[in-house]
Amino acid sequence: MSQNLRKEILSLHKKCESYKKIGKAFHIIQNTLAKVIQKFRKAGNEIILQRCPAHPRKLTFKQEPSLNASLESSAAASIAQTVTERIGELMEEKFLDLRSTLDRLNGRIDDNTRRITESENRISEDEDRITSLENQVSELQQKVKTLTERCDDGENRSRRENIRIIGLKEGSEGQSSVTFFESWLPEVLGMETKRGVIKLDRAHRALGPPKEDRCRPVIIKLHNFTDKQRILTAAREKGEIIYKGSRIYIRQDFSAQVREARQKFNGTCQRLIKGGVRFSMRYPATLCFSLKGAERSFRSAQAAEEFLDKNGLK
Repeated sequence: MSQNLRKEILSLHKKCESYKKIGKAFHIIQNTLAKVIQKFRKAGNEIILQRCPAHPRKLTFKQEPSLNASLESSAAASIAQTVTERIGELMEEKFLDLRSTLDRLNGRIDDNTRRITESENRISEDEDRITSLENQVSELQQKVKTLTERCDDGENRSRRENIRIIGLKEGSEGQSSVTFFESWLPEVLGMETKRGVIKLDRAHRALGPPKEDRCRPVIIKLHNFTDKQRILTAAREKGEIIYKGSRIYIRQDFSAQVREARQKFNGTCQRLIKGGVRFSMRYPATLCFSLKGAERSFRSAQAAEEFLDKNGLK
């Protein structure tokens, strides 16, 4: 019997065809057909559970382990395939969600990158403008400083013929200030003048309302600059000036900025007076004195104080 014929017989047997029908199909007696099928079973190539749906075949002792193994393998393969398919579906869903999330994040990142770039550009432009403005402000500050110094210098030049009288009680000058001070100055200072008077252009109290506890200083503009120098010299030589019980001071008239700068040296000047050290104040505000045979000059009151402390002058 050929190999192909055996395969056809086994194929029909697997389809649960009866021996009679298979024998009639191939013109083979049933005994020969049974031997072929039994030989195939002994070779272990196939397991036939039943001949037909209506007549199931009983398993032999040898066939049962093989059947169980085949069923377990088939079940395991089916479960593995089902699990694999389910895992694949879940992973696909997760990948889709992840891709969607990544797309949204990429969109946000692109938007933030664009906004950051625009912000950086604006900041860079603002920094350039700020740098330019800082340079302009620096130049303007220098110009303002220069103009302030020139203005202050011009104001002090306009006050060159002025003197300032401090401590004189309010109303002492009467109704005509110029007439009063023209004769009052030579009289108080003991100065010799023609006709007993000094020619003045103007005389008035400092601006501002009068105060009960403080007299406003008197500002006098002399007609001649030499008269101003003579008055300051006479006041310095006379020393203490008393008029109607009040101590009078006669000073050169300066701008508010110069007066403020000179007032910072008041404490230092008091220390020099107590120490018996002669000093002078140069324009605009430079303290000069001689100590231990050396000439010293200071534009800062703090520097002068430190120098006096270092040299033991209390």
